[in-house]
Amino acid sequence: MSKVKADNIQLEQLADGIDIAEAIEDNWIQAAGVKEITPPSLTVNVTEESYLDGDGWVEKDGGDINPGELSVTLAWDPDDTQQSAMYSDCLARKKRWYRINYTKAGVTDKYYGFISEWGKAITKGEKINRSVKFALSGPQQEAGAPA
Repeated sequence: MSKVKADNIQLEQLADGIDIAEAIEDNWIQAAGVKEITPPSLTVNVTEESYLDGDGWVEKDGGDINPGELSVTLAWDPDDTQQSAMYSDCLARKKRWYRINYTKAGVTDKYYGFISEWGKAITKGEKINRSVKFALSGPQQEAGAPA
């Protein structure tokens, strides 16, 4: 098992009009100034069954799968065309493919969803950051996950 160091990791989005199945490396547009990425946690809803005449044990089954949220922190740059394009996508509630590119490991996680939060983090004496959250939808394509 190889270990992946948390550096040289990029957030990228798939260019307009490109199908994920036909995407090539040149179709991915890098978001500038990525400071932090928090990948989503996939969760499976749990349903429980308990009966009055049962043996005292609760039966549990897996329910719907929630792909979670992807969170990123970008260095705020009001002149960055990529950040402007992402903001337009947010206002349009546009679903799109995004990926986390682990460049040193040569693998990617691909996520489909829309931007659900768009904000700024402002701390006295620090640089202003852009906080962005992506609400994910449907099956995702994580590196190392069975196809």
